[in-house]
Amino acid sequence: MMNILFICGSLEPGKNGVGDYVRLFASELIKKNVNVSLLSLKDKNTTHILEDEQYIDNVYIKTLRIPQREKLNKLDKEKIFAFIKKTTPEWISLQFVPYAYHTKGIPLNLARTIKPFIINSNVHIMYHELWVEDKDIKGIFLSCLQKISIIMLKILLRPKISHTHVPLYMKRLRKIGIRSSSLPLFSNIKISNKMKNAHKVGDTNFTIGFFSQVTYRKEIFSFLSDLALDLSSHNIKANILIIGGNEDKVLNLVNEFEPFRDLFKEIISTGYLDENDISLALQQCDLGISPVPQHLLGKSGSVAGFFEHGIPVAAPFIKTRYSHLGIGFFENNLKEAIVIKPSFKSIKFAKKKALHARNIINPHAITLQFLEDINKYN
Repeated sequence: MMNILFICGSLEPGKNGVGDYVRLFASELIKKNVNVSLLSLKDKNTTHILEDEQYIDNVYIKTLRIPQREKLNKLDKEKIFAFIKKTTPEWISLQFVPYAYHTKGIPLNLARTIKPFIINSNVHIMYHELWVEDKDIKGIFLSCLQKISIIMLKILLRPKISHTHVPLYMKRLRKIGIRSSSLPLFSNIKISNKMKNAHKVGDTNFTIGFFSQVTYRKEIFSFLSDLALDLSSHNIKANILIIGGNEDKVLNLVNEFEPFRDLFKEIISTGYLDENDISLALQQCDLGISPVPQHLLGKSGSVAGFFEHGIPVAAPFIKTRYSHLGIGFFENNLKEAIVIKPSFKSIKFAKKKALHARNIINPHAITLQFLEDINKYN
């Protein structure tokens, strides 16, 4: 039976996107007869070392959580060594996000910190994020330091395999001498068993959903204005549903809708919802809207959430310097679930593709792909 240790920044349930991703990933692997343990190195949600078992999706997962501090102390190291000795991982999987391991996003010592714990294990790295864009002198300096951090991981940890979610990151990694494979991101929001009657495309009650990321973008409002006009030609007037999200940002978004209120039946915000109610809200949507730039859609948990529920997504925001990259997925079926034109016809086409997309980005399929990839290096 294979043993895998996942390392991430934080493991407090519901408080960290990558942490929740890792916990779900681990639960799926355990169901596939893999032994999994979790280690958080910079846990923001505990002030002392915690070793316990987290219960998720009907399985228990061994976890060790180290509080966030500048560097590991003697007791931290002893606990980590003991945890590794007890779990004996064949693989150590580092889930890399620069800001998870350093408050300013410069984890220069991360490779040196982890190296002593790589005793008899192969190393895997999942690159969730890389370096910032070099917009100014400060950005250029920060970008260079983050690149050095990643290069140090390659030199000191010598990973057997690396994965990433979007084509741009694969290209960037290749430029600094790191070969990576693709691994789609799945949703942290599972479909609720309390399935409501989902609206079919073509019903007059048509709902456009914003989920979690509610950043205002003029491109979104331009898209929605054109879409509302096209829908009206089919005797459809849409509702806007804002699911979750930061309270201030939601209020700002609602205010931005003021000039467009006549185009929509209702504009509703749900406020905070638990996972079950988020799923029920997503099921009411006929179209999702994402403010994420098109070339980075593959790393968006909100987009994955819509896809998991069979909902197509419109992503009107394109960064000019990345327009040549197109839609940020490796799979064509995922690209085709993105609505490009603000039209009823485009939504109907993307809806069919979104139903296929949920089969590509579900945790079962992705963990099988992960196991297949790392088994090549055993």
